[in-house]
Amino acid sequence: MQSQKALDSDSLPPLFYKRYWFVVGSSVIQVVQKIFSSGKLLGELNNSYIVLIPKTRNPSAINHFRPISLCNTVYKIIFKLIVGRLRTVLPNLISPCQSAFILGRWIAENQLIVQELLHSFKKRKVKGRFVALKLDLQKAYDHINWGFLKLVLAKFGFNHTFIGWIMECVSTISFSILVNGGKSKHFKPTRGLWQGDPLSPYLFIICQEVLSRMIEREFLNGKIHGVKMNLAGLAFTHVMYVDDIMIFAKTNSREIKILDECLDNYYSWSEQLINRDKSGIIFSKSVQRDKRREIKHILLIKKIQPHASYLGAPLFQTSSQKKDFSFLQDKLEARLLGWRSKALSWAGKATMIRAGGLALPIYTFSSSDVPIVVCDKMDASIHRFWWKPNKDSGRYLACRAWDDICAPKVKGGLGFKKLKQNILMKHCCLSWHGWLFPSKTA
Repeated sequence: MQSQKALDSDSLPPLFYKRYWFVVGSSVIQVVQKIFSSGKLLGELNNSYIVLIPKTRNPSAINHFRPISLCNTVYKIIFKLIVGRLRTVLPNLISPCQSAFILGRWIAENQLIVQELLHSFKKRKVKGRFVALKLDLQKAYDHINWGFLKLVLAKFGFNHTFIGWIMECVSTISFSILVNGGKSKHFKPTRGLWQGDPLSPYLFIICQEVLSRMIEREFLNGKIHGVKMNLAGLAFTHVMYVDDIMIFAKTNSREIKILDECLDNYYSWSEQLINRDKSGIIFSKSVQRDKRREIKHILLIKKIQPHASYLGAPLFQTSSQKKDFSFLQDKLEARLLGWRSKALSWAGKATMIRAGGLALPIYTFSSSDVPIVVCDKMDASIHRFWWKPNKDSGRYLACRAWDDICAPKVKGGLGFKKLKQNILMKHCCLSWHGWLFPSKTA
């Protein structure tokens, strides 16, 4: 647990408990043991604050905010203990189609699978006509039905005591909203999971497994057909990463209606609603216009935008990769713009460059082949910020060569890594993943 987490209702961060454990440790252990033996939480432990984090630069509506709950530290300890038990069995319960929060699974797997399948939509010459659905869940965590969650846990084989611990943590919570430095009256929710506690992500993917198995059942029964990367490969029907869902099928009305029924049934059980305005459809190249119109009418989903992204990477790659990955340069410039307004020392600028500038594209490097020209532009922006932090354009004086500054510290440099060199890190990362999990890449 991070020591400097945001303060909760008792105003005591984890750092306090770590530093003064010799004083409060025995009392905390007694409280936790009593809660697990009785199966009941003390009311004051389950009071949380809600902070609204803006999603956009100028929020003007309630859906422009993301609610984050600040939980009591003792409450987090209980959650951590439950999560420790839950994580050991999840790899056996959650299908390989889900890659979030499972040990040994990687977010880039979903990206690579989706990119390869969509590439086959454009390049492969086959008789089959396929469709991909990019689905977005509306307020995914907030709509989970507690009765549905309890039933799913029971169906997965968790015993009554363990389910009781989870439902006690989920259903007895009360909230107070922090607004302009003040807090509102406490109120109790009737459904949903809370963004900010350690247990919610695992409970969410357990609920998502129901939808995954519904789609897989229809595939095994021959009612829907997935998409293959090649004629001898496996057929992919869907991949999931938390609430980012991609579904693949043939473009016939029967399969589309079956998928729509699966989504409707899942909503009626879990109360998780598909946000059809933010969802999108992708058709393979050979699908005719009339069939596209028919499928969009059945699903009430529009065709996806050309510049859409999936898990932070471009969903489509054009002939101009420089334009496809220009968003990395835009993100870096936005960060540098905020840093320029601060009076940073040389040490402060070095810290910001390492933690914010050089680390920004590493995630994209792990799954995409970013062109060298984009890396060169980002390196130039960082170079300019180092020598001329107050302005983003114009000439500036560089007292040392950038290669000397990027040299290791033992050789007199600052240890900065050029982003162009980090491209090699991507290949090393993929090789490491294949070496660590050889059974998955065989």
